Amino acid sequence: MEGCWKEEQHGLADGTVHILSWVKDIATHDAEYFCTVKSKRGFKVSKGFIKVAGKTLENTLTHYGYMSFTQKKKK
Repeated sequence: MEGCWKEEQHGLADGTVHILSWVKDIATHDAEYFCTVKSKRGFKVSKGFIKVAGKTLENTLTHYGYMSFTQKKKK
């Protein structure tokens, strides 16, 4: 999958950080993808599916897959 990864981080009142990450992709056929986040506290995997309505390039759709998780802020 080719795409452009984006990320946003938001500090929360309890001292944790909420991180959102997503990929934008133009798909020409149905596909399955996985997003993995690794940190010192472990890792999390998110699975997504892209379902394309048409089989021609003119009918492809732009899809966004996203993953979010919360981690403790560094002191």
